[in-house]
Amino acid sequence: MTVKITKPEINVREQLNELKKPTGVAGEAMLRAETPQEQFNLIGAGRRNLLINGGFDVWQRASSNTTNSGYRSVDRWAFNTYTGGAFTVSKETDSTFGNVLKWNRTTADTSNTNAGNCIQQPIENAKYLVKGKPVTVSFWLKNEKTVLRSGFVRFRITASPYTHLTPAQYWESGSNEWEYHSFTFQTSETVNTDHVELQIQMDNGSSMGAMFIAQCQFELGKVATPFEHRSYGEELALCQRYYYKTDIIRYLNLGRYNNNTGSGLAWWNHPVYMRAAPTMSTVGTWNTNTGYSGALSYAGISKDGCQVNSSVSISANQMVYAHGASIAGDAEL
Repeated sequence: MTVKITKPEINVREQLNELKKPTGVAGEAMLRAETPQEQFNLIGAGRRNLLINGGFDVWQRASSNTTNSGYRSVDRWAFNTYTGGAFTVSKETDSTFGNVLKWNRTTADTSNTNAGNCIQQPIENAKYLVKGKPVTVSFWLKNEKTVLRSGFVRFRITASPYTHLTPAQYWESGSNEWEYHSFTFQTSETVNTDHVELQIQMDNGSSMGAMFIAQCQFELGKVATPFEHRSYGEELALCQRYYYKTDIIRYLNLGRYNNNTGSGLAWWNHPVYMRAAPTMSTVGTWNTNTGYSGALSYAGISKDGCQVNSSVSISANQMVYAHGASIAGDAEL
């Protein structure tokens, strides 16, 4: 005997959509994403932090400085002195974050109590990344004093005139505890130069005492993600594209060969391929082997190296041994 069973038709797609899946909000967003690139952006895959040395780990110039405007200590971060008074910048160690930047105002500026001083980082070729897009800046901040302090975060064009890409957003800090700050900006569509600059005002002009900043991140999108940790070696190489300083050199051989006479010379390779042909300098004082003395000069400077010349003439097939100083190359924006 044949038994026939009749069942109503079902829509398999609708039934699957009605299943209770433990996806959560993020999972639903992933399922709704229409392209792999959209999913890539949602999970924050790949390189996120557009800042270099946002963890304040690399300090090639100096680990502390009583500073004015310019690059003085921590790599890739410049200082802009809007007010008088005096302050110091130093590398400090924190049990939570490791290396942090300490900004300590030691003398108040009584002439302008509302102004402050900034740390800032120019970001190379950022125009095509940020133009007309939402971007987010985040960092940890600690105020050494319980007195309320304020500051701002903003972006501007690095080349004069300093057109601001975004209005300033302000922060406040009033306790001796680490506080997390994040700011989302909608950047301007009228960016007309390649380089933009992040500015963070650290202190009111009249406020005394120290502030600390850690794990500074700048990324595309409307949400601050956890800080992107990179190895020290990778961070150092990124910094060296703009500036490097060697350790003290024990032996730098500058010789004359093939029966030629004249000043000793050698080819010097930069540690990485630099952003531009750098300005070369000597840090410290060179010493040379007995019978030779004088400074060294740099010529034929390119992105990958330069010629180093001694200032004295030596005989054919002889050599000058220079030692006791460091070589630095500067190709900052």
